[in-house]
Amino acid sequence: MPRPHEPHADAIRTARRILDEAGGRLVQAIREAQPEAIADACQDLVVRIAQAIVDADRAATAAARDDADASELCARLEPHAPVWPVVTSGAPR
Repeated sequence: MPRPHEPHADAIRTARRILDEAGGRLVQAIREAQPEAIADACQDLVVRIAQAIVDADRAATAAARDDADASELCARLEPHAPVWPVVTSGAPR
């Protein structure tokens, strides 16, 4: 079953995935004492973190826009519109 969208939990999962992938390459380069590989791994780690931040911001903006659209739609409904009875028992008689 997919997990619900939870911004903080999603951010933690993303950070863990980035660290597992890019951090592992950085550790390997450090162990092998390869300055060029260290620089490349650092750059990759920084770029992936920055991209994750941008992606999270875009997702938050889209979610906020969707919430605003839903609020606007609800505001357009007539205050006494028979929404609930129609949904639960069919068309009014």
